Amino acid sequence: MDRKPELLLADVDERTRTLCRHVAEELNCELVIVSDHDAVLSMVRRGSFSAVLLDAKLIPDSLQLLSEIKASSARIEVILIEENATAPSAVRSIKAGFSDYLEKPLDMETLERSIEEALKSYQSFQPSIPTLEQLERQAIEQAMAQAEGDKIEAARLLSIGKTTLYRKLRQYGNYSRKHRGPARHAARSVVSRPQ
Repeated sequence: MDRKPELLLADVDERTRTLCRHVAEELNCELVIVSDHDAVLSMVRRGSFSAVLLDAKLIPDSLQLLSEIKASSARIEVILIEENATAPSAVRSIKAGFSDYLEKPLDMETLERSIEEALKSYQSFQPSIPTLEQLERQAIEQAMAQAEGDKIEAARLLSIGKTTLYRKLRQYGNYSRKHRGPARHAARSVVSRPQ
């Protein structure tokens, strides 16, 4: 059985809480309601929330809280809700990393659409940080290119042993006994010349 997506709301306005409860039910989500900055952080660190909705009036340091939430999980979508919203505030908020910026009083259709988009973004999240394996493979490829195929020189550039490099090349499917760098070809041609 799949778990229901979890939403976290930081707001003390009863109308907003009621509307969020209704939308959460409609979207088959669990809703947790808190009323301050510390409670938001505590819940984010303990729970598995897909989206967080923050009231800018209740959380005046919402940009700071956004960075703390994203430090805890880059995947969580954060929606900012503000009374007397302005276009410059909306642009600033979206540029800062909020997934949406909504004006109070909220209407159900806009709130539902915003939460649906946040849930879709959460579901399709792809980390932008490469894995260690990808980084390692890229470093090996760059070292091999810089060493012009000379595996011993590439191992030296990477500060690893040649056996380790050979094992990694086999692991990544780039191993070839034939490929020697120019320095080794030159050394062989000097050694093999009849005198």
